[in-house]
Amino acid sequence: MTQEEFRSLLQRYKTGVVTPAERELIERWYDAIGRDEPAHMSSDEEQALEKQFRAHADHYITTTAPGKHRFLGFWQVAAIAASLLLVSVFMVYIYSPGSIPEQRTTIPVRTTEDAEELVTVAATEVHRVKLADGSTVTLRPGSTLRYDAHNYNDTRREVFLQGEGFFDVAHDAQRPFYVYTGDVATRVLGTSFTVKTVGSRGEIIVAVNTGRVAVATKQHALFGLKTSYQEEAVLTPNQQAVFNIDKQVLSTGLVDVPKVISPQATPERMTFDDVALAEILEDLERAYQIDIVFDPERISACFVTAKFDKETFFERLDIICRAAGTHYNVSGAQIIISK
Repeated sequence: MTQEEFRSLLQRYKTGVVTPAERELIERWYDAIGRDEPAHMSSDEEQALEKQFRAHADHYITTTAPGKHRFLGFWQVAAIAASLLLVSVFMVYIYSPGSIPEQRTTIPVRTTEDAEELVTVAATEVHRVKLADGSTVTLRPGSTLRYDAHNYNDTRREVFLQGEGFFDVAHDAQRPFYVYTGDVATRVLGTSFTVKTVGSRGEIIVAVNTGRVAVATKQHALFGLKTSYQEEAVLTPNQQAVFNIDKQVLSTGLVDVPKVISPQATPERMTFDDVALAEILEDLERAYQIDIVFDPERISACFVTAKFDKETFFERLDIICRAAGTHYNVSGAQIIISK
């Protein structure tokens, strides 16, 4: 941690513009060195405090106090070590861009305080924001979008959302697009999706309309300090991830109302006249890009006559299954057909 980075962190802490993790880092540090938090500090005082930090760190790492102070020294070492670890991880992930992986990976930790020029858009009604790269964000009333106007389109594309927003992201394979919402980070290259916080249920939901989206959650390190985002799921159209804020658990499944993704394969208006159930299920699978699992032999004698216009996916599926004498269950992002 350089002197400039240290001073910047302290300055942000004094003005109240730090993340919860950074605030906890500073407060644990003050506890570790036995010093009250200052309301105001001069540049000289900040330098002196930094020297004190380094001196305390060196002292507790290289010496052991006798008697009853030995236990206290251990926790001071641990607190300082946790702080150093958190800062080092921040620096590693801030400068480690990449593309959407097929396997679990980490997503860089970023905060709004990293921005040089922060733009805040608060929506009192439905509001559409166009970003420098051509991406658009449609905010729902009561939502807030923040982003760094100075650096947004240079090396990273990152925004911070509170509330609900629909994102239509311009494709750029060299610069992934990040949305940070509470303890959830969403990473894409070019797609459309919705991110929203449902306060009444204590949930953060990411729902994909087109393309692929990687969803990650913050992970815990020493003393519960959150240091990085660990990828949990890669979503495709009509899939969603739901993060339970209290339980810190991410689950995946289908969106509540799946939409037709490939109308050219199967139009929204569908008419079937004594058509094999397997063929109808395959048509639905292509149209909605939802994995429908069934045993062709068990339903080989099932034929259906039906006409659809404005029915939803699940309404259509319910009608088809009842007509064929079958049942369906939703298992994660799959539909399981049974007879």
